[in-house]
Amino acid sequence: SIESKEPDEQGRGWTTLDPAPSARGSQRDRDGGDPLARVGEMFAKFSSRSKIDAVTSSKDEPTPVYALQELCENLIANPSTTESAASYLIARLQNKSVIVKQKALRAIKYVASKPDCSSFRMAVQQHAGVLREHASFSCAADPMKGSRPAEQVRQAAKEAIHAIYSTDSSSSASRGNGHAMQGFGSGGSGASTSQGGDESARASSMFSKAGGGRERSGSGGVSG
Repeated sequence: SIESKEPDEQGRGWTTLDPAPSARGSQRDRDGGDPLARVGEMFAKFSSRSKIDAVTSSKDEPTPVYALQELCENLIANPSTTESAASYLIARLQNKSVIVKQKALRAIKYVASKPDCSSFRMAVQQHAGVLREHASFSCAADPMKGSRPAEQVRQAAKEAIHAIYSTDSSSSASRGNGHAMQGFGSGGSGASTSQGGDESARASSMFSKAGGGRERSGSGGVSG
């Protein structure tokens, strides 16, 4: 509240007035913005994390494509959550489960492959070092699957690196030639590299740094 500069009706001092709308707005800004907006953003972040948990579960079964699509739609509808979602997906790569690592990398590739998710690609680029580490990932052989799980992690990491660096230029070239952007499941890591330009070269450089000479195909479907 603020005080007026005029006496009240009885002439006994100052009257108290509510702040003007602009003053109330300034106070909200000093307090950190609209509380309802903050609550909405917190809910959106929680929603994206829940969806990430769902698509990176440790269950040894395929990740439903509809779940990956829901994650994309959530990030597109709530751009303020993009950086936190990218960081959370990167954090999932620290999980000891090879299945979780595979699924997190494939989720990164799926989202980054969407033309509308450029902010997500830029956010993940800040963590490119972690992806490079997984492009040369190794672990003890699985009693049943042998070295296949480690190979799948390496391949998924290379495809994720390709997606975060080459999608923008590839999609632009495709639009210029009248071709539709291919979605998930359209091929391996080289599906859209023909006109990647500088970004594709950059992605190739990343592969080289990660020991891309050991290129062995081990990617299955979307399963862990």
